[in-house]
Amino acid sequence: MKLTWFSQVTLSKIAKEFYGDAGKYMDIANANGIENPDKINVGQELKIP
Repeated sequence: MKLTWFSQVTLSKIAKEFYGDAGKYMDIANANGIENPDKINVGQELKIP
């Protein structure tokens, strides 16, 4: 699945929605080659593994 990043959404919130665990945000970061989850560009498309 792919999502487009919006400024009010965090990787933690996305992880909570899809996995039921906000702590799995690094799974999303790693799947997208994101080294710093705090630096995401608005409009960036994210893969949800």
